[in-house]
Amino acid sequence: MGYKVLGLIPVRDQAKKYLVEFSYRPKGKRRDIHTVYLIGSFNSWSINTPMKKDGERWIVRVCLREGIYQYCFWINNYKRVLDDENPHVKEVLGQKVSCITLVDSEVLRYSGCKGDGNICEKALYHDQSVLYLSAPTEHALTIRFRTSRDDVENVILHHNSHDKIGKEKMGLLYSDDLFDFYECTVDAWTLIRYYFEVVDGSRRLYYMKDHIAEDECGNPFEANPQRLYRNFFIPEWARSSVFYQIMPDRFFNGDPSNDPPNVRRWGELPKPSSVYGGDLKGIIVKLPYLKDLGVNAIYLTPLFDAPSFHKYDVRDYFKVDQHFGGAEALEALIREAHKNGIKVVVDGVFHHSGFFFKYFQDVIENGPRSRYARWFIIYRFPAFSLRYKIINYLTRLLPYTLMWKVRMRLPPPYECFFGNYEAPRFNYSNKEVWDFVLGVAEYWVRRFDIDGWRLDVAHGVPHKFWRFFREKMKIIKPDLYIFGEVISYAPSWFEEGCFDGMTNYDLYNLVKSFFADGSIGVKEFEKGLARLRFLQPPPYCFLMFNFLDNHDIDRFLTSCEGDKRKVKLALIFLFTYIGIPTILYGDEVGLKGRGLHRCRVTMVWDEESWDADLRDFYKKLISLRKREKALINGLYKTMFIDEKRNVLVYKRETKEGKVIVILNNSSQRYKLETDMDPGCYHDALRGSIVNTKDGKLRIFLEPYEGRILVFTPRSGSLESK
Repeated sequence: MGYKVLGLIPVRDQAKKYLVEFSYRPKGKRRDIHTVYLIGSFNSWSINTPMKKDGERWIVRVCLREGIYQYCFWINNYKRVLDDENPHVKEVLGQKVSCITLVDSEVLRYSGCKGDGNICEKALYHDQSVLYLSAPTEHALTIRFRTSRDDVENVILHHNSHDKIGKEKMGLLYSDDLFDFYECTVDAWTLIRYYFEVVDGSRRLYYMKDHIAEDECGNPFEANPQRLYRNFFIPEWARSSVFYQIMPDRFFNGDPSNDPPNVRRWGELPKPSSVYGGDLKGIIVKLPYLKDLGVNAIYLTPLFDAPSFHKYDVRDYFKVDQHFGGAEALEALIREAHKNGIKVVVDGVFHHSGFFFKYFQDVIENGPRSRYARWFIIYRFPAFSLRYKIINYLTRLLPYTLMWKVRMRLPPPYECFFGNYEAPRFNYSNKEVWDFVLGVAEYWVRRFDIDGWRLDVAHGVPHKFWRFFREKMKIIKPDLYIFGEVISYAPSWFEEGCFDGMTNYDLYNLVKSFFADGSIGVKEFEKGLARLRFLQPPPYCFLMFNFLDNHDIDRFLTSCEGDKRKVKLALIFLFTYIGIPTILYGDEVGLKGRGLHRCRVTMVWDEESWDADLRDFYKKLISLRKREKALINGLYKTMFIDEKRNVLVYKRETKEGKVIVILNNSSQRYKLETDMDPGCYHDALRGSIVNTKDGKLRIFLEPYEGRILVFTPRSGSLESK
């Protein structure tokens, strides 16, 4: 085997984890291997887990929870290989991967079912890590419990606080191939003690902190919701935000005097290196537009001094690019934005630098003698030889997509972002890199009073650095919102305290598949949502950065082939689901674009060219999102599913209110009749009243129509209106 399970190890919060040693042995006498990384479903399939050479093998040890995982090895930053010593292989998204199962053999052999009176004790599990115990607010606890799949009839949570005793039937949250996961949220104002009762047929087991027994003797678990919530260091303002993403070069040119050379005419379709002259003054000029739209936070792609229009190839980390207006323009933008109640989050490019970053240029010039040679991961010197200069020159003559395919096949002798020689990767095993990046981040927070960091390619940087980064930034500005770009989600980022939130690509993939492509049905969509709700526990789930598109993917209107009904339906979901809704500039007026460059078209400012109906729809949803507390803080509950007709009904609810959402994701008109809490509801999109006094909801939905029903105790005043 290419891996060895070294045994169970104790970790904080009573979590049960295995220590696993992975090893890779190259075939033959391979002397050209410089780096090997372990990548897998447990670390977001990214190169943040380097392996060390030990004789003929490359070895690394990691701690993993019980479960089934996929993995492989990443060689020299460009080649993926299977674990040849592990015969267990499966296909994931069209690629073969090695598999490892870390589960007690008794659980794997168990074949019980509900009602048979048998309970698989080895599968019963709870710990006090964030995955199983979390606090959505200071006065509530979300508690989870695990059993073998389809094994038990009920799981009951017993709890008491200040002599107040209660018990709640836990709801089934999510099921994977092996386990069922139950969840319950209870009010708790101070220290709470709790334990679990597991019921199947005539058998009852009690899961206590120190043992499992057939009676209630033993020590219960204890938790304090206020202390737990405060330990998360959540920026409260971010929960109630609606973000607007801006690429400054493509938004508005407010100061032509700072334009770069060869500015392209505004509105022309972009080419890979096109520049349009958009700047920070342009954003200041358009703040009234953003205020009218209703957004209360903006996310800006990088502002660092850099040669490109997108600025992800940083040249100087302590300068605001002069073509964006420099430091003075950024100070003015943040000052004016704050006056208008708008927060400003900027993009931090700390996974890699640009080719013309002065310290990398020092390495190019001085080779191994450079004091910065260990700031990067360089296989051999010279780092940029004549060969790569020729490759660079010749590939520039190729079409853009082909150029990058060739460069990926002929990477330079140093690690870089996706084979892009212009983006050399920082070496985070070097403490000097830590100090430099932390210094840059601190400078921007203190100098410009930014409200948060979006961390580019965050999955490619080790967990321990981001944990330290977040701790340090929170000391400087406690309500800073820090979210990482993580393409494939793994719960370890939250378990280890790395971020407040993450780019929710897993949710985007579900949304695109369900609403735009129609490649999955409502049952698979809801199962995917349940999985994410399990892996993204509160309060982190409220700070996930949700989107229908961004500057790296197709515009959602394009993904829907121009069908505005599907876009509106997806928007209803985006603005009523758990997490922070985000709009890419121009989506609200109907911008389209397919591919990396066409999705980055310039903003349209000719109002005659706007889709006014779509913009009004955005404004209505933004206003609703900011107004209804249930959409900001409420937990999610599925109420009704029609698998054949692709209809989904769910609710978001808090003590302050309740919102029911109905989605008809089909081409047929639909008559809905389902149980509903009695009362009167305001239809937020139609402006009418829906009455459910008899406990039944009866409405018709047009094809691809959604409805948002807001519970109101003041039905009489609404009806008169």
